[in-house]
Amino acid sequence: MLSTIKSHPMNRTFKFILINILGVITWHVLPAQSKGDIDKLYSDCQRCLDNTGYTERCSSLLYNSLDSLLNKAYQQLQHTLTKDQKQQLVTEQKAWLKQRDQYFTKVKAEAEQQNPPDTEVTSTFILEKENEFVRNRIIELINKKLK
Repeated sequence: MLSTIKSHPMNRTFKFILINILGVITWHVLPAQSKGDIDKLYSDCQRCLDNTGYTERCSSLLYNSLDSLLNKAYQQLQHTLTKDQKQQLVTEQKAWLKQRDQYFTKVKAEAEQQNPPDTEVTSTFILEKENEFVRNRIIELINKKLK
C-alpha cells in the first residue's frame, strides 16, 4: 500500500511543484559571490531530477537560475569598477552575448543533426551545453570581482 502511495502520479506531480517553488525562491535570492553558489544550483537541479525525473524541466530551471545568477554577478561586479572599467565590462559582455548566441545556434544545429529535433533527449543535451556556457561566464565574472 505504501509503495502505491509513493509512486502515485499525483504525489510525483506534487513533489515536482514543491521543488519548483522552493527552487525558484532559493535560486532567485542567491547572491553571486562564490562558485559555491553555482554548485548549490547544480545540487538543487540534481535534487529536482532525483525527485521528479523531469530531465528537461529541471535542466530548464537550472538554466533560468544560472541566467539570473549571471545577471547578479554582472551587477555586483559593476559596483566595484571605475567608470572606464565599467565601459570595458559592457563591451566585453556584449561580445560574450554575441558569442553565446552563436554557440547556442551551433549546439542546437549539431544536436538536431545527431538526434531527432524536439525530443527530450535533444532538448536536454542542448540545455546542458547552454548551462555550462553560462556557468563558465559566471565564474569569469566572479573571478574578476575577486581580483
